[in-house]
Amino acid sequence: MSTPLVLGLQFDEVNTEKMAAHGITRRQVMQVLDNNPWIGSNRNDRRAPYVMVGLDDGGKCLTMPIEPVPGDETVWRPITAHPCKKADAVQLERRSRRR
Repeated sequence: MSTPLVLGLQFDEVNTEKMAAHGITRRQVMQVLDNNPWIGSNRNDRRAPYVMVGLDDGGKCLTMPIEPVPGDETVWRPITAHPCKKADAVQLERRSRRR
């Protein structure tokens, strides 16, 4: 599975509320997209095929499982967003060193 090109994100009431439950705003998620995130395959048993991991403008590491939006292969929908788990932060750090 190749890494998708994510140029935009689609928000709705459901994912916005799920993100807010974790203390994350849409603005922070858009900052992650603007800050060159790592996008990788999600676990097979999950709804979203990919996760986007990156830093917001304040340096907070965030993880977002993302799913495709029908009709536009460059726009994706975050299912939710939450602070990075240690494994995600380590993966992001490793990939940042390679750039």
